[in-house]
Amino acid sequence: ASATLIEMRWRDGRLNEVAKIDVGGYVRAIREDRDGAIWVATETELVDFDPATGARTAYVYDTSPPPTQLTNNFPTICQDSAGTLWLGTSKGLLRFDRPSGTFTRYTNDPRNPASLSHNTVLSIAEDPSEPGILWLGTAGGGLDRFDTRTETFSVLTEKDGLPNNVVYSILTDERGRLWMSTNNGLSCFDPRTRVFRNFDAKDGLQDNEFNACAALKTRSGELIFGGIDFLKPAGVASWL
Repeated sequence: ASATLIEMRWRDGRLNEVAKIDVGGYVRAIREDRDGAIWVATETELVDFDPATGARTAYVYDTSPPPTQLTNNFPTICQDSAGTLWLGTSKGLLRFDRPSGTFTRYTNDPRNPASLSHNTVLSIAEDPSEPGILWLGTAGGGLDRFDTRTETFSVLTEKDGLPNNVVYSILTDERGRLWMSTNNGLSCFDPRTRVFRNFDAKDGLQDNEFNACAALKTRSGELIFGGIDFLKPAGVASWL
């Protein structure tokens, strides 16, 4: 299949076709890394595309036939401070090792409390104050803290103060806090104090329900989340 890569200019909304890329299946996520490469995730493979040269390299998630489909409609790609790429899928968390072109998959093990809480990972953000720690939003398991060095997980849920165990998107602010859109409003979480502060429609949100793959942090630090009504700035400065 061929996918068209389109660049949108934020200021004027203009669209510009950059390239056509051969991909295996439907495109589920796109991410530009810190070196300018474009990474495209489909159901079966991760594609590395160089917009300067047009070079394309595809890495299959699972080489055993038939190819395993690991992504659903809500995938996510994150590059951590060490340069490692992480993918959230409907079948666990993937770590991509670029030198070998292989993937390591982390999944829920009901017998192991230090495993991933839920196999559908909707969002990933690295802790701004603690490199090597990833925060994962799941589709029902709550908020996972993943230590990439020990490869262990711990989880925070509604009983810990999270407004809902479905965490669609995670953005970080300039004070090292996590802002999360959920199925029951927005939540601001301080990883150092482990305290949540939650907001709902009564605080001016568009609705209590938000959507996956609909969050953006602007260059000025404004946080924008997409919900079932429209996109709306979170208004961090006016709340805290």
